[in-house]
Amino acid sequence: SGVRSEFQDGTPENNALSGLSSLQEEMLGMGIRDNKHTQYTLPDLQAQSGKFSDHVKALVSGLEDEKAMKAEYEQKAQALVDWVAATTPKVKDLTFAGDLDGVRAQVAEWQTYQTGDKATHDNDKFNALQLHAKIAQMLQSSNRPAYVAPAGLSPEELNSLWAQFEADEAAKDSALSAELSRQEHLVKLVRKFNSDADEFDAWVSEKEKYVASSEEANRSEEHTLNSSHRTISYA
Repeated sequence: SGVRSEFQDGTPENNALSGLSSLQEEMLGMGIRDNKHTQYTLPDLQAQSGKFSDHVKALVSGLEDEKAMKAEYEQKAQALVDWVAATTPKVKDLTFAGDLDGVRAQVAEWQTYQTGDKATHDNDKFNALQLHAKIAQMLQSSNRPAYVAPAGLSPEELNSLWAQFEADEAAKDSALSAELSRQEHLVKLVRKFNSDADEFDAWVSEKEKYVASSEEANRSEEHTLNSSHRTISYA
């Protein structure tokens, strides 16, 4: 970062202190032990430089962590936005199979999606928002400016996108349930029709047997009458 490059791990300050240390040795060699132009001794300056170095190192580390966390949040948020964009057409597709088995397969596939892919991305969204909250808290505690995510990736925009997406999911779920009920009802109607047809066929078969039996009885009776008539005529 810019701060790290300027700081150079304290090299400029250490070089200056090294120069002062050499100067002090020369002064001691000349018998000069006091400097009336400053109240600081070399050990004082070395201690202050050490504290300053520690402070800057902590600051640089915090800035680098902040940068990394922001980049991670933006990557997570963008991945969620891209997933919603890729998945929405499938969710909005209300084309269903034309039979019960096909619709049942679609329902099973939808349930697998809800407990698998969707649940995974719900968790990813939760983690992204938690990370954003952590960034906000860190910046506030260090009196740093608030983080403004790129357009389309703020928590508010992400929540709004998710709400619309879940409304589309609810519509898909409702349509699938309605289509499943419709197909089950059609199957029941077909079964009832087939059952009624079987009963009608059985009834027709019984009637045909009855008619055939009646005709046979009538022919037998007619034959008997004819035979009796001939017998009477001969007599």
